[in-house]
This record gives sequence, C-alpha cells and structure tokens, in this order.
Amino acid sequence: MRFSLNKLLGGSLYLLASGPALQADSVAYELQEVWLLPDVTHPWIDSQPMAGVFVWTFDAGDFENGSGAFTSLDIPWWSEESDPELQATIETGSLEITMVGNYHDYGVDITLQFVTPLNIDSSSQIDVVTSSFEIQRGVSYQGHVLSGSLIIVESDVCPADFDGSGAINVADLLFLISQWGEDAGDITGDATTDVSDLLELIAAWGSCA
Repeated sequence: MRFSLNKLLGGSLYLLASGPALQADSVAYELQEVWLLPDVTHPWIDSQPMAGVFVWTFDAGDFENGSGAFTSLDIPWWSEESDPELQATIETGSLEITMVGNYHDYGVDITLQFVTPLNIDSSSQIDVVTSSFEIQRGVSYQGHVLSGSLIIVESDVCPADFDGSGAINVADLLFLISQWGEDAGDITGDATTDVSDLLELIAAWGSCA
C-alpha cells in the first residue's frame, strides 16, 4: 500500500551579501528493485519489494549539505491506515526510516546504506551487506536487503545559474568571479571556485532548459 509523507524538507533559498540569491536545486531518486527478505524471523516467507521516491534539495554548489524527504513510500507488511507517522532520515550515504513514538510490537526500523554516495548525475547501489530492516505489526518481520538501487527520475539542476533566473548570463559570470577561490561559486563539486568552474559556466551559457 502506498502512502504519501506529504512534505519536503530543506533546500531553502538564501541571500549572499556579495551576490544574488542562490538557486535551490533538486534531484528525485526512485528506489528500484529493493527487495526485503525476512530470513531472520520468517525464513520460509518470500521476499517483498519496497518502493518509493524521495527528493534531495540543495543550494547550488552545495549538494552534500542538502536535505531529503520522501514524496511516496511503499513498505511491505505495513499499512498506512491508522498508522503513526513515519520519519525518514536521508543522508548522502544512507537513509533510515523509523516510526515516530514507541509502541509494543509495533514499529518500523529500515536502514539502507549506499555503496556510493548520492550524486546529481548517476545512480547508486544499495549495500546489501550493511543494510537491514525490522518491521513489526504484532508479528515481527526482520531480515536482510537482497538487492536495490537509487535511480534518478527527475533533476532540476542547473549549477551555473546562481541567481535562479533560468539562464546562464553575465550576472552569473560576475557572481562566479566575485567568489573566486571560495566555495559559493563552485560548479564542479571540488569546493572551490576556479578556472574549471569558469569553463563550465561558459559551456553552459544561455538557457538552462
């Protein structure tokens, strides 16, 4: 059964005194082929799929310090009807889903570790060795993650558009130059603004579309 967590977190716009407001970018990731096997508590039960989509929102040039939230989530052996709220903690290297509050024989604790950290332009595999889950609804389902990956399904990333105008133009060029040697004008992800970022901006000149 699918349910919506109905909220997105973080990624707000902010104003720099020395330049324009940085753009809030976002990337949507889909859980793909994630299969949970309850081999610890019910080794005779077949594995079940877990599905969902979450959005990672971040300020331009600062992907690592962004934040994420699920827009939809489907957990096996769990129902949305009359269930307490679930809480998702998403980081670039892992995600954890837990239930808010403590209840006897009633809860969710799912941890998915990523083989490689989240990236704005490539998928990431789930580490099946270190990932695990425990889902309790009177009956406890506990076991291992058999497979899975995170696939980019939508991206609104235009890292050189610092002012969020939808185009790379003189304003963005001037801002990049004003941040030379700092991280606010970083486009390539190396935490500094230098010639490589200038070349990226020139290559992307024009509309972000």
